[in-house]
Amino acid sequence: MNRPPAQASVIVSRGGFTLMELLIVITIIMILMGMIFAGIRLAREAAKRAKTQATMDQLRAALESYRQTQGKYPEGGTFDGLFAGNPKFNESPFNPLPDNKPSAKWDDVSKALVESLKEVGVNDFKSPVVDGWKMSFHYRPALYLPFDDSATEIIDKADPPGRDSYQLWSVGRDEIDQGGNVSGDDITTWVKK
Repeated sequence: MNRPPAQASVIVSRGGFTLMELLIVITIIMILMGMIFAGIRLAREAAKRAKTQATMDQLRAALESYRQTQGKYPEGGTFDGLFAGNPKFNESPFNPLPDNKPSAKWDDVSKALVESLKEVGVNDFKSPVVDGWKMSFHYRPALYLPFDDSATEIIDKADPPGRDSYQLWSVGRDEIDQGGNVSGDDITTWVKK
């Protein structure tokens, strides 16, 4: 029995990718790059928030140190004239609702805060003190809080309450002062309502 010789199978090799395969690979690479860049952006935002919170915690500790040596938080003197209205604020310079923005010279307020803290030996801060987005921290001593208008209840129930207190906050990433309003991205020392 003679068999016919076996036919050799022929393997054909292609010399590259088809256009469709190339487009699929490029699309996958683009999707992965987009995910990486989004992750980097979120990580940077988280780092800015963390830096802001850490600086705010340092400021709170410095303010407590000031209070222990001076008997009150920094107010008056260099702060007079930096907020809207008169020094005793017969009319409120601040309402924590977004339709009535505070009008203050926040860079100057931040510089005045640093100068006040230097009086008691706290030299840890550059002037003005800035948050993670390079915006000045907002500081308002109790002397300038509105205690006789519709905003009183909102602010006075905030943490810390009472006339011998202060407000310290950052306007956050959007750079819009919401006064700690829950709809904004402000970072505050009091609990948002």
